Amino acid sequence: FTLYRNFYDAYAREWQNGNSRWDIIDMARLTRALRPEGINWPDHDDGKPSFRLEALTAANNIEHAGAHDALVDVYATIAFAKLIKTAQPKLYDFIYQHRGKNAISPLMNIHERTPFIHTSRMYPSEYCGTALVVPIAKDPTNNNGIIVYDLRHDPSDLINEDADTLRERLYSKTADLAEKGLSRPALKTLHINKCPIVVPENTLNDEAAKRLDIDREQHYKHLAMLNDAGDLTQKLNAIFKAREFDAVDDPDASLYGGGFFSGNDKRKMDLVREAGAEQLKLLSLPFDDARLEEMLFRYRARNWSESLSAEEQAQWQQYRQERLNGDNEKILSFDRFFNDIQTCRSEELTDKQRQVLDKLEAYGQQLQAEVS
Repeated sequence: FTLYRNFYDAYAREWQNGNSRWDIIDMARLTRALRPEGINWPDHDDGKPSFRLEALTAANNIEHAGAHDALVDVYATIAFAKLIKTAQPKLYDFIYQHRGKNAISPLMNIHERTPFIHTSRMYPSEYCGTALVVPIAKDPTNNNGIIVYDLRHDPSDLINEDADTLRERLYSKTADLAEKGLSRPALKTLHINKCPIVVPENTLNDEAAKRLDIDREQHYKHLAMLNDAGDLTQKLNAIFKAREFDAVDDPDASLYGGGFFSGNDKRKMDLVREAGAEQLKLLSLPFDDARLEEMLFRYRARNWSESLSAEEQAQWQQYRQERLNGDNEKILSFDRFFNDIQTCRSEELTDKQRQVLDKLEAYGQQLQAEVS
């Protein structure tokens, strides 16, 4: 949101200059699941695999002093990725070369319903988040989404239950389902533009299948049941139809609900960022997107309040008063801000933490005086 409110392309960092959303943790999960040799893999106390960075680095003698310091964690993550590349170069190279959606798409054969291996935190941790899945439909709300089914599970409910029942279960809390003796449908959307971890089924050897509780005979029985059920597209479209959320009418908070900016608007946003206070005051930019005019006013007010006219100053003051003194639970008001600080002070704190709270409280008091 900081990028968005300051007229930067909020998504450019994910694709410009060859960038991607590739996440090392899912590659680590897959490596442990399929090709664990050459790496020490730690477990939690309950025996389930641990993929906490500090546990992985400790088990493999990787320097990681100051864990949870952002830069230290970056270097440790890179070092662990290098370890995977050294220990399992073929697997590493395949995953790296199949980050982009154009490389991944050929594995998504919905018509033939060809199974493949998929790793995601949505699958049980005892199986390293890895499952043998089959693509069964396109997501009706996302052109980059493929609906996949986890073949560990009997698809009878998917075939026989109505769409409304399945949709309710899909979005229910796990605890609520457990109380009713129900389970979540074994469905998820795989986003081909988010560097999902997918590899062909033939990468699964017998040892890995046993480790992941993948019984091929049973899995293919479940696949046959899905195939015998015919076209499930209509039901899946109903299950995955767009969910309704409260409308967001604040342009500063409309990053996700307001759509993408046009190329024309992006060029004008570049001009906004390059302009100084006096230039911003004189800029006339007829935006295509209705959000941007109000966002530009707030951008000027936050960063160059001296550039505002008397009328604009009054408009900004009224906006701040209404927002910071209101009772909208979704907005951090002064009352909530100071109450949260007092709640934090009731906990056991270090001197540094108390100093941070002192500075926050002083800032809030200064701002409150300005808008009163």
